[in-house]
Amino acid sequence: MMMTIKVMVMMMMMMMMMMKMVMVMVMMMVIMMMMMMMMMMMMIMCLQTVCHRLGIDTGDRLQKNTTKRKFLITALPNDEEVTVSIQCLK
Repeated sequence: MMMTIKVMVMMMMMMMMMMKMVMVMVMMMVIMMMMMMMMMMMMIMCLQTVCHRLGIDTGDRLQKNTTKRKFLITALPNDEEVTVSIQCLK
């Protein structure tokens, strides 16, 4: 009987240690995700600043609440159908 109580206590202690380790890992993951979000926000702010200084109007495309749209292209046109004009900037 005494041995089983010791074993049970040891198992409980091991479970508690494992739970602490899991909690620490979850906290580390949350911190890493927060850091990644902050880095993404800083990158967007830098991109907005560069675009603004170059005079490129981004409108609301870099905002969080902007509706993003994607279009599926099924086929590319032939080379004869596409006209390309090159303009040199001075």
